[in-house]
Amino acid sequence: MKFRYSSEVDILMVDISHEPYGYSEDNEGVVVHHGKDGNPLGLEILDGKLFVMFANTSLATGEEVNNPDVPEVPFTKERNVSIRTIPKGNADLRFKYHAENDTLTVRFGDGISDFCRQNHELTVYYDHNELPIGLEMEKAREFILGTMQSVLLHREVTVA
Repeated sequence: MKFRYSSEVDILMVDISHEPYGYSEDNEGVVVHHGKDGNPLGLEILDGKLFVMFANTSLATGEEVNNPDVPEVPFTKERNVSIRTIPKGNADLRFKYHAENDTLTVRFGDGISDFCRQNHELTVYYDHNELPIGLEMEKAREFILGTMQSVLLHREVTVA
């Protein structure tokens, strides 16, 4: 896995495979890059520092982390969902580290998963509109370590 962080735009790039990208899908500030066969090959994460902070907090505490510093506003009349004032990029991110199998689950979209695509240690979940709404990363400690090093050092990091 290869990690690259751009401090100028606060974007974290994660390459899972060396295959060329075929197409990309964006939902709530997380872009999933796919190969020609549809399998996920990489991620582009807006607000990279927030992503790393939430993932690391879930790893350290074992608890679900859900944008702790983003205030909720009341329910709207049109929809029975709370609206949040969101920093640029990522919306309602929810992180959960599972110590028993060293996986990190990240939800970044609303909806129920209709299907998933998997490649290497990355599984991406999609809603009925084929938008990515979440992901699960195996070998989560290595993943979080790679993201942290890339953000802190502002350079490309490879984790075997």
